[in-house]
Amino acid sequence: MRTRDEGDMDRIRLKYGENIMKSVVKASVGSGMFVNAEYNKGAPYIVSFRPMYHNIERLSDEELKKYFKYNNMIDDIEYQIEQLEQENVDVFDVKIELKIAKNKLMAGAFNMVDIYLESIGPMLLNNWKKIGKTPKKRVVQLVSEEEIKESIDIAREEREEYLKKKAEEMKKQHEKPQSKREEMYAIKQEVNSGKEERKKPKGREEQKPKEQAPEKTRSASSPTADDSVKAEPHPLVRKPKHEGGIGKMTDEYNKISDKIKKMEAAGKDMYFIKLNTINLRNEMDLLKEAGTDDEKKRMFEKIAKIKKLLNS
Repeated sequence: MRTRDEGDMDRIRLKYGENIMKSVVKASVGSGMFVNAEYNKGAPYIVSFRPMYHNIERLSDEELKKYFKYNNMIDDIEYQIEQLEQENVDVFDVKIELKIAKNKLMAGAFNMVDIYLESIGPMLLNNWKKIGKTPKKRVVQLVSEEEIKESIDIAREEREEYLKKKAEEMKKQHEKPQSKREEMYAIKQEVNSGKEERKKPKGREEQKPKEQAPEKTRSASSPTADDSVKAEPHPLVRKPKHEGGIGKMTDEYNKISDKIKKMEAAGKDMYFIKLNTINLRNEMDLLKEAGTDDEKKRMFEKIAKIKKLLNS
């Protein structure tokens, strides 16, 4: 909306330029700046929301004094009406006159307010004479210092609780959850560390091959009946992992990345597709280290979906 705040003006100038800032400053009351990406080519424009129904100038001191004077008079009359109602006196006519006076005061018609309030005075006097009593004066009740101090203490405690909650929320925001890429990297490190531990021989196992070496040479020189049986690997020996299409995955990944670069160079928006391919490389490395056939199959399906998106 129309503003003269320096902070607002600086933000508008930096984002939309000096001309827009000047037009916002010079805009009439009830006008504001709008930005809609689907209208006016995304450029900001000024909209007048409604005609001006109020006076934008402040009230003079004389007017303020009149409002204060008439409000006090109305409060006194309302207090007298309450007392008369407690005495079971009919004050219906007085209430109607008072309601009209209030409406005229809201409109600023002070002359009319004078006329109605003058007519209310005699009506109230007649009602008091009928019952033979005098009205009590209205006393403005002030809040005691003790109540003010208590409310201040309560406000301070609530403020401290609010600040504590705010600090906890800020801590939670700073402690961001681990991203998917970091999780994949951590899993990969765990897999590599497990492999290194399996490769390291333990104590006595290092010396066994050296001690058994001469026995093997002797048995090789003397043929036995066991020679006819084919030598099979020991069950504890780890077989080499079959890569099963990892090279093909890598080729497909390289083709996809090259195609994305070409399409970006042509000016196309590839943000959504890049989001889908951001973790492909890490997942492929994990599959190469310790991946099942089902996981590899799912990876090929994922690559096929990305290729379909590129071709669409």
